[in-house]
Amino acid sequence: LKRNQRHPSLYFNLSFQGPGGILKRSLQSKFYQKEDSRAEFGHKLEWIQWTCGVDGAGNIAVTEELIK
Repeated sequence: LKRNQRHPSLYFNLSFQGPGGILKRSLQSKFYQKEDSRAEFGHKLEWIQWTCGVDGAGNIAVTEELIK
């Protein structure tokens, strides 16, 4: 990519049907060339764990998020 060009991104729209309703979440991943210093930032994503709760109206919300 040339300078000032956007880097390719991959978007995930997740929907989970549970007994209390539907949980919707979005994730985004960006990709950089090996030579780009930004390719070294952050950590490798191994897993995400969500603890969820359901309110009286049946809305599902993430109450805790663990990322490794």
